Amino acid sequence: MAVMPEGVAIKKARFQPLQPVTGVAPAKAGIDLLKEVEVTLTAVLGEAKMTVREILEIEPGSLIKLDKLAGDRIDLLVNERLVGSGEVVIINESLSIRINALEGVG
Repeated sequence: MAVMPEGVAIKKARFQPLQPVTGVAPAKAGIDLLKEVEVTLTAVLGEAKMTVREILEIEPGSLIKLDKLAGDRIDLLVNERLVGSGEVVIINESLSIRINALEGVG
């Protein structure tokens, strides 16, 4: 337990009561407030277990075998939380993802 220096005053925090939002259903208001929040979507192609030695030996041209096969579904994460799966496709020479399944979204 920390000892407070002599002469330091400690007071209980006091907050104003929260007021309900009027004119909009609370659940809808909450969702509307979040619609413009930026999140990070990550498409995980696969993983590889490696030793530190193996990582230190990586150089341009090195190949790393992942735990998934070509054509396997990839995991889709939003802020590191699994939200679905998809497959890698190419649209006009750009890598893209076709969504196959969503988990608890919408």
